[in-house]
Amino acid sequence: MCCLLQNKPPPAKALFWIACLDPNLQKPYNRLTVTYVKLIEFCAKAVAFLTDVHPSSPENESNIESFLNTAASLERQLKCWSQHNDPSWTYRKMAVVPAIIPSFIKEPHEYPGLMPSSAWNHYRCMRIRMLEVIRFLHQRRIRCGIKTVADNVPSEEQCTAEIRNLATDILASIPWILGDISDRNESTCQGMAIGSLMLLWPIRACIMAECLTPEEHQWVMCKIAYISDEVGIASANTLPKHCEDFKKSESQWFKEHVLAIQPKSPAD
Repeated sequence: MCCLLQNKPPPAKALFWIACLDPNLQKPYNRLTVTYVKLIEFCAKAVAFLTDVHPSSPENESNIESFLNTAASLERQLKCWSQHNDPSWTYRKMAVVPAIIPSFIKEPHEYPGLMPSSAWNHYRCMRIRMLEVIRFLHQRRIRCGIKTVADNVPSEEQCTAEIRNLATDILASIPWILGDISDRNESTCQGMAIGSLMLLWPIRACIMAECLTPEEHQWVMCKIAYISDEVGIASANTLPKHCEDFKKSESQWFKEHVLAIQPKSPAD
């Protein structure tokens, strides 16, 4: 997770353990982990390209197209993971919404266990980051006067809409994971702590995506306070400040390496 947030390639030790996974990759979490490593490597290379390669460089245009095509391929691989899971890992959308659920969560989720819920939210976080990087690449592409991309590359608008859908699914998972609507065996102190820890990255992804309504954002802040004060994971309290600092840092990077580029005129 730290590698993805910092846009750094995975360390050698992590790659060693990934290589030890079962070769057939039958287990859903193993398959997701392998794609996760590919995503980390790709994001690190894409951000390094946007940072280091000057827009006027001859290699700029071909590299942007190559990165966008690779991103589209990884996005398809991630979506494929969600469509080919064992039924025991499939979550259910509740038809009848309990009164305790806020009105903006239309279909709260129920999961077969904490591990599947964690895998699904990691999948959503991975796709959110993938789609964010695609938007960065589109902005560079537009500013460099590159007008066309392959049909299989999602547009900026499609990326934004899908990020919102993924964030909505993360919100829909929170009540079950925190035990608000479940009678599962994991609704113990230990299970609550594990579930809360698993939620910190997904909650961060929702905040960072900047697609929540004010009502949703306030509810998420209340859940962070609950995880910190009631569950006892004090580090959760640092999450809002961390998100604020990271957004400032990434916003500054975006201004310097993407928005600072003067768009080419048609005459160019």
